[in-house]
Amino acid sequence: LERDSGLHFLLQLETALSDGELYAALLRQGIRFNPLSVYYRHPDEAPEHTFLLSYSALSPDALESALDVLSGLL
Repeated sequence: LERDSGLHFLLQLETALSDGELYAALLRQGIRFNPLSVYYRHPDEAPEHTFLLSYSALSPDALESALDVLSGLL
């Protein structure tokens, strides 16, 4: 089975942090939510503060924990 495929959603955030700052802060907490811009050929054309979340292999508890960390950063 392909573990990297599956269910995704886009999360658009209201934040004063740049996408790079938010991504780095999440990585420091062990959370990998990629900004949508990393999937664009021209990243500057991507909508700001929009992150791609894959949840096909994520437990509900892990998702809740990650969202708690995210809300603390915002």
